[in-house]
Amino acid sequence: MQVVVIGAGVLGSSLAFRLAQAGAQVTLVERAGVAQGTTGSTFAWINSNQKVPEDYYGLNLAGVRAHRELRDELGEAPWLNEGGNLYWFTEGENANELEARVARLQGWGYPAEWIGREAVRELEPNLTPEPEVEQIAYFPEEAWINGPGLAARFVELAEQHGATVRYRNQVTAIEQSDGKVTGVVLADGERIAADVVVNCAGPGADVVARLVGRELPMASTPGLVVRVSNASGLIGRVMHAPLIHMRPDADGLVMLHHGDADQAMARGEQPQEWIRTFFERAASYVPGFANARLSRWSIGIRPIPVDGRTSAGLVSTIPGYAEIVTHSGITLGPLLGRLVAQQIVSGETDPLLEPFSPERFA
Repeated sequence: MQVVVIGAGVLGSSLAFRLAQAGAQVTLVERAGVAQGTTGSTFAWINSNQKVPEDYYGLNLAGVRAHRELRDELGEAPWLNEGGNLYWFTEGENANELEARVARLQGWGYPAEWIGREAVRELEPNLTPEPEVEQIAYFPEEAWINGPGLAARFVELAEQHGATVRYRNQVTAIEQSDGKVTGVVLADGERIAADVVVNCAGPGADVVARLVGRELPMASTPGLVVRVSNASGLIGRVMHAPLIHMRPDADGLVMLHHGDADQAMARGEQPQEWIRTFFERAASYVPGFANARLSRWSIGIRPIPVDGRTSAGLVSTIPGYAEIVTHSGITLGPLLGRLVAQQIVSGETDPLLEPFSPERFA
C-alpha cells in the first residue's frame, strides 16, 4: 500500500510511523520542517480535563494513556514530562465551574483532588497563590510534552521503517481517477502515486480538503505562547493560575500562556504588550520571574473543526482520502496515529474513533 501523509506535525509524523511500521510505503510531505507549525507553538498539555461530552473525554483519556504506552513500547520518552497540573481560581463563575469539573471528573474515575497550601508548597516552593486561596485542584497524571521532540522522534522511527520525507515542499493537487484518489502533485512538479492520501495539515486542513472537492468547515483560533529564559527551576509542572498559565519547557526555558491573550490575538492585537503582561503576571505568582528574559514567542493556529470535535479517519465518499484534524493534537497524537493507521491498513475502525468520523461533514 502506498500512502502519502500531508503534514509533519505530531499527528502526521505519528501516523507516518505507524503506517510504515505496518508495512505501507509512506511518503511524508511537509512544507517547512518537522513540527514548525502548530505542534511547535502550543502549550502542549496532555489531559482529559476539560473534555466534554463523555465520548470526547474518553478519547482524550485514551490519548493520555497512549503517551505512557508509547514510552513503554520504545523504552524511553524524553519528550514526556510528568508532574501533574495545578489549577485554581479565586472566586466567581470560573471557581464554581472548576469545582463542578473536579466533581464530574472524580465521578468518571479521573485522578483529580483538592490539596491545601502546605501540600502545594511542597510541590512548588516558589509559588505564591493569592492569600484567599485555601485549596488548589491537582490532577496528578497530567503532563506536558515537548512537541517538536516527539514529532522528530516519530519521523525518525518512520524513516527507520522505510518512509520517505519530502521537506520544504507541499501538495498542490490530489489526483483522482473514477472518483478514487490515485496520487498527489507536489509544488516542484513531482508526482507521487498513492492508494491513500491523509490530510494532517493542521490549520491548512480545509485547503487540502478542497483539493479532493471536500468542504471541511473549520473554526480555528490563534494561541500566543511565550518562552522565557533565566527561569530554569522556578516551576516544576503545569500550572493554571487565574492570570497566567505556566509550565517548564525544553532547554531550561519556561512557557507562558493565557486565554486572555488568545482572545486579543483573535481581535488582531499585537503580541508585544501581552508579552510584557505575561512577565508581570508570572512574577506575581513566582517572584523569580522578575529576572526572566524573553527567549521567543509564537502564535500557533489551533486547527479546530467547526463543531469542536476531532475529525479522524477515512472518508468513504472519497475513496483513498482520510484526515486527522483536531484541537487536541498533542494529547491525541500517539493514539490517533495508531488508530487511523489500523483503519487504513486493516479496514477496522476502533470504537473510540466511530463518534469522530469525518463522515459527519457532508
